[in-house]
Amino acid sequence: MNDFRAILPGVALGLFLSVAAASATIIQTPLDAATSSPTWGGTSGAQYQNVGQTFTLQPGQDTVLDSITCYIDDYAERSSSHSPFNFRLYVYAWDTSYNRPDPAKELFRSEQLTTNGLAGWQIVTVPIGGLELQTGTEYVWFLSSVGEGNTNYGTAYIGFAYSDPYPFGTMRVGSGYLGLSGMSGTDMAFVMTLSAVPEPTGLVLLASAALGLVLKRRAR
Repeated sequence: MNDFRAILPGVALGLFLSVAAASATIIQTPLDAATSSPTWGGTSGAQYQNVGQTFTLQPGQDTVLDSITCYIDDYAERSSSHSPFNFRLYVYAWDTSYNRPDPAKELFRSEQLTTNGLAGWQIVTVPIGGLELQTGTEYVWFLSSVGEGNTNYGTAYIGFAYSDPYPFGTMRVGSGYLGLSGMSGTDMAFVMTLSAVPEPTGLVLLASAALGLVLKRRAR
């Protein structure tokens, strides 16, 4: 019993450290619903086929990207010819030399998603699955309808934040394969959730306590 009590502090500390490591970093910009939003859609007839945001994680921020949330209003310019369309969310490293997503560094692509065809802002959250990034490196995430089998002129408003509230990136828009140009003074309306790189500290302490118990028994 005394031996068991001897390892309890190590167990408790290990559990505490594991829980502390689970805290998240939230990067968020507001949805400016009062301002006319860019339109984005399923074919080249839409204003844009690609919409997204560049970002750079800063020292002290968590670096494991868990999810991205954005806002879509599928009621833009509705008529009988408009309908929901397919798209995906991508994460790429940003090529600062050519000012575009680096074609050789696709880091994530979602499953095919579809707009809901309804009026009002739809909150779209895409799980990323724990993508480990680096501070000080520029990345881009974007929604793209390119190559998704869209034959309609589906069009949606995309939520954005006017007056550039995020200082480490900007909204990007364009058409065609990886086509993205900057929109000065504007960001996507988004929420990025990040967590810390998993630390095995708690498990190491627990293993060390158990090893100490074994060695103590052998010494008897």
